[in-house]
Amino acid sequence: MAPKILIVHTLEWANAARLALAFRSAGCSVTALCLPNHQLRAISSLERIYTYRPFARLRSLKAAIIGADPDLIVPCDDTAVVLMHRLHARLRDSSGTAVRVRTVVERSLGRPDHYHAITTRSMLPGLAARASVRTPRTDLVADLGMLRQSFPGHGGAAVLKADHSWGGWGVRIVGNIGEAELAFRGMTGGRYLALTMKRLLWDRDPEFFLRLLRGRTATLTMQEFIRGTIANCSVACWNGEVVASIGVKVLATQNLTGNSTVVQVVDNDEMIDTAARIVRQIGGTGFFGFDFILEEATGHAFLLEINPRATQISHLALGKGHDLPAALRASLLGEPLPDSPAVTTSDVIAFFPQELRRDPDSRFLAFAYHDIPNEEPALVQAFLANPGPMRRAIARIRALQARAQHRSPALGIAVGPHEVPHSDGA
Repeated sequence: MAPKILIVHTLEWANAARLALAFRSAGCSVTALCLPNHQLRAISSLERIYTYRPFARLRSLKAAIIGADPDLIVPCDDTAVVLMHRLHARLRDSSGTAVRVRTVVERSLGRPDHYHAITTRSMLPGLAARASVRTPRTDLVADLGMLRQSFPGHGGAAVLKADHSWGGWGVRIVGNIGEAELAFRGMTGGRYLALTMKRLLWDRDPEFFLRLLRGRTATLTMQEFIRGTIANCSVACWNGEVVASIGVKVLATQNLTGNSTVVQVVDNDEMIDTAARIVRQIGGTGFFGFDFILEEATGHAFLLEINPRATQISHLALGKGHDLPAALRASLLGEPLPDSPAVTTSDVIAFFPQELRRDPDSRFLAFAYHDIPNEEPALVQAFLANPGPMRRAIARIRALQARAQHRSPALGIAVGPHEVPHSDGA
């Protein structure tokens, strides 16, 4: 039996294609919903690919679900998750189609009563408190008055975060109240508008633009800055229970607050226990990613973010209990956890093509497992294609932003390949 998997991706990240290959290797039938020029279209082994249309988003998603008739939907970015939630909420009638779509969405994401909480950063403290897990102090900052009241004293630093952002664009590390006020104005003013237009024109994601038209601005939170090492875990879960997990600490990132490009596999019981508590609290099913900071002084794992979707490490096959697609296939079929072979014995993994783009001469490439999908030459070529002028411009902007934050005398953070502050996502 081959369970039917629908990969849903509204952007052009590499993780969607890697996850499609992982499910194929696990013995699943895979279809996808993606943009017309997505790298997923370079994969030869997919059953069918549906076209995602940014200005007909719910219609695109609904058509793909009805056409593919999947056993499980796997969202690979935050917008895909939001659209699944929205479609679930809108299909209220008792027709066969509505029931069918709502059922597969719930099977893929878990209990609907927690959908809003798991996609909104500002609701993390309440969720963490109910699950009794460790998280940095986090306050909602709706205006400059609340910002000044919440900013830590005694020379402390903080992290400003915007709801519904990803890839580092909605995260600013600030070392004093002056930097915090400047960042707040930028994240709620011109910078928010720039991010909105970037997502509309480059990512072809109109979500921020539509929110702006409705008069909604960015919702910001201020999170206590904890010095330490960034770590992530990705879990596969079924009916509120974790069935497989992968934990890593971050060795290199695209920029100061961006996605990781090199990770080291670790066993951290506190991270996995935190993930299990949250999954149990929300009745989670499918993939979830969790971002942590491992405190320098104590080693405690503080939960920073919850990603209710597949992340960069979700496709990795690292042996029994650490092969998430294979574990979800077994859960769908009611089978025991398979003895999956590990793709590598190395504990250091460089993501392809992310690390190659970050630094073609990276020292990590000399000894890390470089996660290249050699079984799909066309996909490798698609990943290696030269980026267009807009992507290069965005990369330069992010590099300048990272350097500006790095130079902050108040913050005093020395960022090296093994010390990464609060980055945003695995």
